[in-house]
Amino acid sequence: EGEGEGEGEGEGEGEGEGEGEGEGEGEPAIPSEGCGEATTLADGDLTHPYTVVVDGRTREAGVWLPPNYDDARAYPVVFLFHGDQDCITEDAEGNCIESLAGPIARNGFGVEGSLGDDAILVSIDGENLNRFDSLFSWDTSSLPEANPDIQAVLAFQTRLETELCVDTARTYAVGFSGGAFFTNSMACYGVPALRAAAVFQGGFENGDFGENNIVDFDDCAGEPLSMLVVHGEADDNVTPPFGEAALAFWAENGVCGADLSPSDLDADCEEFDCGGVDVAYCTPGGVSHEVWSPEGSAALDAFFRRSFVSGS
Repeated sequence: EGEGEGEGEGEGEGEGEGEGEGEGEGEPAIPSEGCGEATTLADGDLTHPYTVVVDGRTREAGVWLPPNYDDARAYPVVFLFHGDQDCITEDAEGNCIESLAGPIARNGFGVEGSLGDDAILVSIDGENLNRFDSLFSWDTSSLPEANPDIQAVLAFQTRLETELCVDTARTYAVGFSGGAFFTNSMACYGVPALRAAAVFQGGFENGDFGENNIVDFDDCAGEPLSMLVVHGEADDNVTPPFGEAALAFWAENGVCGADLSPSDLDADCEEFDCGGVDVAYCTPGGVSHEVWSPEGSAALDAFFRRSFVSGS
């Protein structure tokens, strides 16, 4: 899924700038051990590559620090997962070693000038680890302990918490296309623990709850989670039923009512009344297989900020 990637160049100027609202209200940040430590990473800019080693493999990411980064302030961390990307360079054995996945992940969601003002953004470069021989993709078929991509996320999380001032109670994830499938499955397993997540143009592997679904829902953590599901009505690559199936799962998981009501995120968004979490659904007309931007970037910003604490 998701062989085409939307550039999403809009800045995504966020709505919902009020701080300390939603489920985060009254819940203090939990600072990581990296608070108070000096960093060589540039603030208000992207550092790449930022690396970890997982099972002998070096994984790369781009890390964006907010402008005027303060090592005494615990920041939320937002992981960004790109869509599947075609291979552009192969080694002598025919293994895919380079794609546009990393650069696209680092600018495709349009949130550097919105969420990136108050959160640390981490865009991991995907590898050819899924069942697609010719695509840089994500592993959506392995349980967390045997999933190299989930283990990479955990390794990056550990390094960030050691070296930077991170709010360990507020980790978020957002994915597009193949990255949205990965975000859904990762969030389903509850590893790492997320405060909220968002998916653009994705779903679970076969778009329904049938026996062929790669994600085994019996293995999911089952914890309610705030989830923003965005699916453009004109997508003929990952068609709307994929998003609808993901929405149905998160609504059931969140103990939501049956009806959707208008949302303040955007005119194209609606929300369920749920049991202590937010589950929202945006269906922008005319949007095909791309990140909905700048409107979607603004909705994403506002949705995540609902659980930020005052000062972040």
